[in-house]
Amino acid sequence: MSFAIICDARKDRVPGVKLLGLVDRKKSRRSWWTPDRLANLLVIETRKRAEIKAKKFTWNNARVVKLSEAVRLLNEQADNLAYCDSWGL
Repeated sequence: MSFAIICDARKDRVPGVKLLGLVDRKKSRRSWWTPDRLANLLVIETRKRAEIKAKKFTWNNARVVKLSEAVRLLNEQADNLAYCDSWGL
């Protein structure tokens, strides 16, 4: 089973963005967190390693979730972002 680390986004920083996923820095050096790029998510094989990594992030409620749940949550958010963009919000 694989895991990912997500956190709460800063309030009102970008409309529609509520969650961010930790980026694998070997795949992308452009940012640390992503609201919608699932290909760049850091995938951790064991829960214990993921929890150790998440403890390093003290702000914005960083937490470990199953990879499938992280993908589902970020996909829903990406769909909402596309909806907001189409309306010019």
